[in-house]
Amino acid sequence: MKFAVIQIRGTIHVAEKIIDTLNMLRLTRKNSCTIVEGTPENLGMIIKIKDLVTWGEINNETFRMLIEKRGRLPANKQLTEEYLKEKTKMNFDLFTKSFMEGKIKLKEVPGLKPYFRLKPPTGGFDKNGIKTPYSLGGALGYRKDDINNLIRRMIWQSIKEENFLEWEAPIHMDGELKRTGKRADQKKPSILQEFGNDYYGKKGFHRPQKILIKIKSINLDDLEAQLEKFISKKLVTKEKDQYVIDLEKLGYQKLLGGGNIKTKLKIKTMFASAKAIEKIEAAGGSVEVKKIAEKVLEVSEKIAEVKD
Repeated sequence: MKFAVIQIRGTIHVAEKIIDTLNMLRLTRKNSCTIVEGTPENLGMIIKIKDLVTWGEINNETFRMLIEKRGRLPANKQLTEEYLKEKTKMNFDLFTKSFMEGKIKLKEVPGLKPYFRLKPPTGGFDKNGIKTPYSLGGALGYRKDDINNLIRRMIWQSIKEENFLEWEAPIHMDGELKRTGKRADQKKPSILQEFGNDYYGKKGFHRPQKILIKIKSINLDDLEAQLEKFISKKLVTKEKDQYVIDLEKLGYQKLLGGGNIKTKLKIKTMFASAKAIEKIEAAGGSVEVKKIAEKVLEVSEKIAEVKD
C-alpha cells in the first residue's frame, strides 16, 4: 500500500527532530508531496510529524496524474512520457501500475525528483483550517482515500498558475505579434521598431480642460489671516458678529481644518473637511456645504459643447 504525505504547515518554531523527520521523507517546504510505502517505519515517522502534514492511501489514477503533471527533472523540467519510455521502457500507465505494485521505484527513473511540488488547493483547505485535525473538520492528519481528492485539487491549482504565467497574447495582425504580450510592455520597443509608431494608435487621451473641475483649498488659519484683505476688497461681508464668506468667490473650493480660529465665520463652500466644520462651529460659526448638483450640470453642459 502506498501513502501520499503532504506538508501543509511551515516549520517556524518547530523542533529540530521534527524537521529532520520531514527531511527524511523529502518534505522540505509547504505543499510538497511525497509517496511512501506503508511500512511500520514510515508510518512511525508520519505519526511523528502529524501536526504538520496530512496523509492517506493514494490510488492509481491520482498517482498517474501526479507524476504526469507534477513530475520534475533537473532544472525544473517536466517529466514527459517520451523521457519515461527512453529511461524505463514504460509509458505513464505501465509505470503507474508497476510503481503501485512495488515493482519499480521513483529513484529508478534517472533525474526524477522523489517529491512533488504542489500549490494550495482550489477552494482552499478544509473549513476548520490547517491547525485542526481532519477528523474535526480541519486539514491535518489521516484522511484515508480523501487524500486523492485533495491532491487533484492541488494539482489543478498548480496547472492554473502555470498556465497563467505562460499566457500568450491573442494572435493579431495575421499572427505577426504572437507571444509579444509579456508583462510590463517588455516588447514595446521592438514592436515600434518593426511596425512604427502608428501601431498603437494615438498616444493617450487628454480630457478637454473645459470639463475639468479644479479644486483649490485653503486652511482655516490662512483664511483668518487674510480676512482683512478680503474685507477691503468687499469679498467678505459682516452680519452682526459673523463674517459671511463665499469661498468660491475667493477662488477656493475646499476648506481644510489646518490651524485654529477664534473669529465667528459663516462660510459657504463646495467642500469642507470634518475638522474644519468642527473648529468653525466650536468658534460659534457655521458651514454650509453647497450642493454640487448645479456644478455637475454645468460640467455636463460644457461636455456637450465640446462634443458639438
